[in-house]
Amino acid sequence: MSRVRPLSDLINRNFVECWEPQYDTRKYPLDFLLRHGASARNAERPEILKDALVALLHWKDGKARNFVRGESHAKPNTVRPIFALREAALVEFATLFRCTVEADDKHFVQCTQGLLDSLCGMWGSVVIPAFVLHVARPERLPIIDQHTARAFLQLTRAEIVQDPRITWHFWKDYIAFFHDAMVAAGCGCDLEKRYCLDRALFAYGQSLKGRLNGRRRGSAYEASLNSVGSA
Repeated sequence: MSRVRPLSDLINRNFVECWEPQYDTRKYPLDFLLRHGASARNAERPEILKDALVALLHWKDGKARNFVRGESHAKPNTVRPIFALREAALVEFATLFRCTVEADDKHFVQCTQGLLDSLCGMWGSVVIPAFVLHVARPERLPIIDQHTARAFLQLTRAEIVQDPRITWHFWKDYIAFFHDAMVAAGCGCDLEKRYCLDRALFAYGQSLKGRLNGRRRGSAYEASLNSVGSA
């Protein structure tokens, strides 16, 4: 994949400092993600893992503020596959999840593929299974969605796409990009700094969508976007 400019020219600390504050932390609170993510990874029983994932899927759906244990305020297609896990199926899923959480370098690909196969049987898209994989191994597998995908395409191919088509091949390319971007932005091994980069990419990709919509609505809106700090 060729780039118009080196990634280090496009993503650095200034990029993160410019775009990360524009992320809606009220809709997607970091403390909620960190707390329930840790609960999922440390779950000692399958039921605890299930509860944590239901909470996290509410976060992914932008409904963390409405989350109440035992209730569902997220889109049915988002949470239904987790709610459907019971008894032996839940135990099997929890075993695959635990394998991914604990896998060393030698067994990481095998364990991740086992969990991925299970997830693909639960959801027909990429975004939610990729998010569950992220929950299991946040230091290796980033979150992906339409906004971060749009930022990725603009930064690597100089393309602005309204609705990026996210496939598993695309996801693998995005993982490599995200790790390169972490180095360029100086994130190191700190998980919260990695989330800062994720939030910056999300906000940047969201602004690109607004820019596309603005072109349809008129030049005044486009001008207002151009006045925002440049990456």
